[in-house]
Amino acid sequence: MKIGVIGLGLIGGSIAKAWRSKGYEVYGYDNDHDSVAAAMADGVIEAVWDWRQWLPRIDHVAVATPVAAVGQWIRDITTVGRERPGVLVDISSVKSPILPAMQQLSPPWQAVSLHPMAGSELRGYAASRADLFSGFACAVIVEDLPPAPGDVVKQWMQVLEMYAEPVAAGEHDAMVAAVSHLPYIISASLLVAVNSASPSAGRLAGPGFRDTTRVGASDPGLWDEILRANRSEVQKMLAHYQFILEQCQDDLSQGRFPAMLRDCPNIRRHLVHEPPIT
Repeated sequence: MKIGVIGLGLIGGSIAKAWRSKGYEVYGYDNDHDSVAAAMADGVIEAVWDWRQWLPRIDHVAVATPVAAVGQWIRDITTVGRERPGVLVDISSVKSPILPAMQQLSPPWQAVSLHPMAGSELRGYAASRADLFSGFACAVIVEDLPPAPGDVVKQWMQVLEMYAEPVAAGEHDAMVAAVSHLPYIISASLLVAVNSASPSAGRLAGPGFRDTTRVGASDPGLWDEILRANRSEVQKMLAHYQFILEQCQDDLSQGRFPAMLRDCPNIRRHLVHEPPIT
């Protein structure tokens, strides 16, 4: 089986490396020619620069570009003639804006929409690695798209070493607003708050501050696009979080430990799931 990857940044590069590490023939393209050259030099992708040349010969193509570009890439891919069936895999981090283009796919293409729930504060092909996704959940979009052949999703989970979590597109966007997009805002705003209120406090920053602010150091350009694409769900979560902060402020003003925080050890055990044993 042959795999193509459009977009060789952190996520796309890691997908390409994961498939190559399992012995598959991988092709790739990125607007940044340096990333393509690096992937070729590493032996991760085949030495074919023009994606239109390798597209007819591959079995699966993953679109791992920024969200705003995914729809156009889906349309461009379908203009290239091919005779045999193929699977187009959308890897975008926000699903609702991509659904119309995915739903319009027709034979010989079949649509599969995944979101590997793993990443890094680093960006670009240089930060990618074959084991980036290992042990984490991967959202698999159901209901909104025709069912994908079971072996397709299973094979992707085996190669990426992930476990599948089936969700509808709207449910996915609400969930990632909670566990991915809001945490970025909290992490980044904490950096801004400390830097503006007490910049010298960084001299005493321990593991807690370092861990909490890691994702806040991610590329703002990437997050600008993600937050705008999912702004409705993010605003809902941000409003709820602001309400909780107000409750904490009220309790502290009365000299009390914030009541909402008392059960957090149990809440974390409930929320943060360990990967299933396979």
